[in-house]
Amino acid sequence: MKNRYNKWRFKLNHNKSIHTIFTLRPASSPELTLYGAPIPSSPIVK
Repeated sequence: MKNRYNKWRFKLNHNKSIHTIFTLRPASSPELTLYGAPIPSSPIVK
């Protein structure tokens, strides 16, 4: 997805990014990275 962000000239801040996975199966979430930095997961959506 990094290529798509660069193509459309989006600037993302990995320090402010959090990912949430919506699923009915309780399992550990995979580690996601943005520009080589891990993005923490959050069970809560604002």
